[in-house]
Amino acid sequence: MVLPLNLEQLSQRAERIFVGRCDSVAEEYDSNQMATTSVTYEVLDKIKGDLRSYETIRLYGFSKKTVLSEDGLLISRQPTPLAAYSFEPGTEEVLFLYKDSRLGFTSPVGFGQGRFEIHTLASGQKVVSNNFGNRILLKKSSSSVLKALKSANPDEPIGFDEFVATVKKVVSPR
Repeated sequence: MVLPLNLEQLSQRAERIFVGRCDSVAEEYDSNQMATTSVTYEVLDKIKGDLRSYETIRLYGFSKKTVLSEDGLLISRQPTPLAAYSFEPGTEEVLFLYKDSRLGFTSPVGFGQGRFEIHTLASGQKVVSNNFGNRILLKKSSSSVLKALKSANPDEPIGFDEFVATVKKVVSPR
């Protein structure tokens, strides 16, 4: 079971928040023989935390069910903790990330609630949606968040510009 988190809770629990474009994905076993996925993002907009122009996040597990070694040998065909995620170079996302663990691992806050894919509609409008279809994002949110996202339907993508502006207000209220 996943604890439902609204926008304020996602923002409070995240150590780093940024808009990024996936640059590369590498899946390998680390020196402790732990399956790891390293995803490097070009940071397009720094929202919260100490961020560089490129951020590499390290997640436990592989995002693919079939993993091959560099020489093409089969390593694994088993589902992994990241099987629900997919990372593709060139995609853009808004990420809310936990603090790195002592082993250097992190993940999106709320098991995917803190990972918003950015899509462009046929109309040209950019929108965001998380792994849960934004279903619980606005529930029990403050009136200021609801007012800022007045055009948002809780079950549909949210306009990218208004979403980022609202997150910035939540992170740095004035």
